[in-house]
Amino acid sequence: MKPWLLGGGVFAFTLSLALALPAAAQIAVSGNDNKRRLENGVNRVVPNAPADTATILDLGGRAPRVVAEVALSHSVVGPPMSVAITPDERFAIVTSAERIDPANPERTVPDNRVQVVDLLATPPRVAQTV
Repeated sequence: MKPWLLGGGVFAFTLSLALALPAAAQIAVSGNDNKRRLENGVNRVVPNAPADTATILDLGGRAPRVVAEVALSHSVVGPPMSVAITPDERFAIVTSAERIDPANPERTVPDNRVQVVDLLATPPRVAQTV
């Protein structure tokens, strides 16, 4: 083993590497389904529900911070029920497996939309729906 890696040298070497590397953003995206509510163990459709949203969180500081909230379609009932972030943290992909039935707002129907959220836009926004 090299002498400069012994004892406190390991800490100093690791610290110097950490300081030399650029800081990486730490973004999380939460998909929020506002059309359903659990009441006494029963899953119910919310009448006149507000739009579903995606909340963008910055995890890079001492405490998580809400960066933005984007109105879109999302559901916690699925599949698919997922949110993904591209490795470069430029886009979030948000799926929607169900939506309110346009013919009967007290029911939901299957949905198959995927929304691409531009996280670098100011403010973040849905760039495309597929």
